[in-house]
Amino acid sequence: MPTIHPIAVVIIARTRKQVNRMKHPRKKTSTCILCAMLLLLAGEGVAQNLDSLENVLKTGDLSSEKFLSICDDLSWYYLDEEFHKSKHYAEQGIERAKAVGNRLMEARLYRNLGVAYYMNSRMDTAHSLLNHALEKATEVKDEQLQAAIHGAIGNLHNVTGDCQEALAYYLKALPVFEANGNKERVRSLLGNIATLYYSMANLNQSEKYYVELEKESLDADDPYNLGRAYEGFSKIALKRKEFQSSLEYSERAAKIFREGGYKSSEAIAIQGIAMVYYQHYKEYDKAKEYALKALELSKETGYKADIVGSLNILS
Repeated sequence: MPTIHPIAVVIIARTRKQVNRMKHPRKKTSTCILCAMLLLLAGEGVAQNLDSLENVLKTGDLSSEKFLSICDDLSWYYLDEEFHKSKHYAEQGIERAKAVGNRLMEARLYRNLGVAYYMNSRMDTAHSLLNHALEKATEVKDEQLQAAIHGAIGNLHNVTGDCQEALAYYLKALPVFEANGNKERVRSLLGNIATLYYSMANLNQSEKYYVELEKESLDADDPYNLGRAYEGFSKIALKRKEFQSSLEYSERAAKIFREGGYKSSEAIAIQGIAMVYYQHYKEYDKAKEYALKALELSKETGYKADIVGSLNILS
């Protein structure tokens, strides 16, 4: 399983979990054209249908185009749960893409492989693979793939604490997705950029991008990213000592995340509520109550950073 915290960075890409959400979509599906079988995947049928795709791949009676498409899909949909399978299908696809001279699919599959290593916290290898993918995407002049890779490299710099580099890559990707009407990726980037500016103590710029994220999320009926915007407004308000505003935004974010089943995000929002009661209202029992709720959620998700955040409030 990946060790990257899913709330630290929203990956600008497809994930296998998106398939599970097709019955109750929270995000649009990938821009990649999936084969008909994969489009039907949902709920408990995901593993079975992925197995079917794997079996199709083993038949050997496939055109290179179909073979590469299936490698692309499988390498991506396994990346956040089964690293070795993701790596296997990406490498298998890269070998075929090189053999038939399909530079676009070679670039896509190197991107998949780089993100798989990123999700597995092997950052040096991920960086090298993503840079190679970027070179290939630049050669074939695929702007959207270049932007997606810029976003992935930005994520890598983000989680390793290089805020300036992460910001530079995100800002390269944003106008491309805006120009191509890729609203899902625009929202992901707006949230990442806003969070980075907050980390860099640039509250005005952070607020500017959270405002854009709020608008885009309302227009798209995207509750998750709307919750991200409200959680961001809460943190900014807390820094500005606008405590009541911080409390209200945290409560709104927690409600959205709870209704959507985003437990890790809900835990962070509840920590925000606890902090206001602790820092401003001095209602320590109430602060403890919310911190314990956040801790319980954090233990369910298993992310150490969330657990530490709740324990710090309780201490």
